Amino acid sequence: MKHLSSAIAAITLIATMAAPIAAFAHDSSTTGTSPTKPTMTAASCNARADALIKLITKQQADGKLVKKQAETNDKYLKRKADADKKLADYRAKVDDRIAKNHTKLGTKKWTKNPALQAALTAYQAAIARALSTRRAAVDAAIAAYRTATSAALSTMQNAVTSAVATRDAAILSAANTLKTACSSTDPATLKAAMATFRTASDTARKAYQASVKTARTAYADSIKPARTTEQAGIKSAMDTYKTSAKTAWDALAAAIKAAKTTTTSTSSTTP
Repeated sequence: MKHLSSAIAAITLIATMAAPIAAFAHDSSTTGTSPTKPTMTAASCNARADALIKLITKQQADGKLVKKQAETNDKYLKRKADADKKLADYRAKVDDRIAKNHTKLGTKKWTKNPALQAALTAYQAAIARALSTRRAAVDAAIAAYRTATSAALSTMQNAVTSAVATRDAAILSAANTLKTACSSTDPATLKAAMATFRTASDTARKAYQASVKTARTAYADSIKPARTTEQAGIKSAMDTYKTSAKTAWDALAAAIKAAKTTTTSTSSTTP
């Protein structure tokens, strides 16, 4: 599940981006209830609203989510390339082993018999067909899994991107509303405006967190069955190959046995 852990890392990074906003919105000095703390004024209200707007705008311009998602995609492509190389290396070793086995069989004295030579040729062709069929099935299983993984990752990233945009837009709108309210000279009005902003920003963050959780769950739910299907497809391909290889070998063994029986029978009837 490396895909999932990498994707979640990107989500976690963006989740932390809302923290500074919360710090601004929940500053205790906004209460105005303590005699040791200054009462909110239009100037302090404006300063806070401007700081919030600047922070959100900066976060949007930074593009951290886009960068993190690009890193996740790069890692995914690298893992895929590494897996392809390992598979290619494994197949090269298999081809080499089969070639050596065919060469060894071809040097046997009994292959001088035309019938046995034909049986050997048929065996080699059957193995080649079975191997080709196995590889095609394995490739198809891997491709289907990768298609599902890529689609699930893209869907999750799009959902997170949308959630971030919706959250930021809501908080930015609330901050602008707060700035408008900062024109008041009534401390109580300013305090109420800040409370309204806090409620709006908290609601936006909670909605964002719920959307991200849903996206993560949907991604995981998509990956698990795709992996199960891939593994089942590969196992089926391997089992089919084993059956075909055994059938081919049994046919060659039967031909060898028949040739020996014929040779023995011929020898016993020779005067």
